[in-house]
Amino acid sequence: MNPIAHNTMEVTSTEVTSTKAAAFRRAVMGWYAPEVRNMPWAGETDPYKVWLSEVILQQTQVEQGRPYYEVFVERFPSVGELASATEDEVLRLWQGLGYYSRARNLHKTARIVAGTRDGMFPSTYDELLMLPGIGPYTAAAIASLSRNLPHAVVDGNVIRALARYFGIDRSVSTAGGKRIIESLAERLLDRTLPGRYNQALMNFGALQCRPRNPDCASCPLKRSCRARGTGRVEDLPIRNRPLPKTHRWFNYLVVWVKGSFLIRKRIGDDIWKGLYEFPLIETAREVTVRHLSRRPELKALVPSPVSPANLPIIRLKQTLSHRVVHARFIEIGLNKAPKGFLKVKPENMHRFAFPRVINWYLEESHLP
Repeated sequence: MNPIAHNTMEVTSTEVTSTKAAAFRRAVMGWYAPEVRNMPWAGETDPYKVWLSEVILQQTQVEQGRPYYEVFVERFPSVGELASATEDEVLRLWQGLGYYSRARNLHKTARIVAGTRDGMFPSTYDELLMLPGIGPYTAAAIASLSRNLPHAVVDGNVIRALARYFGIDRSVSTAGGKRIIESLAERLLDRTLPGRYNQALMNFGALQCRPRNPDCASCPLKRSCRARGTGRVEDLPIRNRPLPKTHRWFNYLVVWVKGSFLIRKRIGDDIWKGLYEFPLIETAREVTVRHLSRRPELKALVPSPVSPANLPIIRLKQTLSHRVVHARFIEIGLNKAPKGFLKVKPENMHRFAFPRVINWYLEESHLP
């Protein structure tokens, strides 16, 4: 008899006996081969590099995150060197990866570790949680992968594998669903080799139990997988429907003054905080350029009247996780720069971190 027989009822961690847990661990650990994904951080035990890779991979696909990891490790081979960098430099290297609060917290944590802990990362899970940007998932990853401490790592790949295998019928987007998954993950954890086991289960979810077209035929757990047994592989895990995206209209004034752009840093708790941009007028909906020309923000920037019909315009759109930014770039030439902006030559624009939509504009525009 298979040690983990399936049925149609949802499993909780209390129902998973030690025998069943051991069978699950053997299957996953037997499947795992560290070289399969050939990732630069595979097998890494340096807590700095583990932390760096985990922060980069939050809400980011491996192939997208890999070059960023390699650039950061080359530029900042130690936490002390990362701490010595400016936030502008960190954001510039991060641009294009999104979720910029990760980069700001990365820099804050580096400064704390370098400045108050002599460059040594905390050795316990609870101490790791006290650092900026480190939540339960990242703390568990650092603790288990670099210190071999028994903490289960629960990322999207683990959630998917456990939800399918145990037939979790509750949304994993809810607090109750998350608790079920977390309890199962802790119950199944290999406490002798937690780091290797966590790596194995994450890779199993990414490569074997992948989101689309999972390789069920060769899966070592196929005989006892509830989702496969009930024909629900494509239905699990259950997630709440995402909220509809909000739309924002950004009217960028690309002011060109004697061979230089005018830019300034975004401040306040909003998207792209800390990145640079052109002078901006945000509107609640798309408006005509004639309407913009009557706005006080534009009049303050361009004291003399402008003819809307003669202003070159480029339109671009950037889709983020919860919103869509409709960006309109309106090119204006001035003889004198207003106060409050940086004047930057085109050849020096690469030194600043911009939102992706502005980088697209710079690539597509044909300004002098």
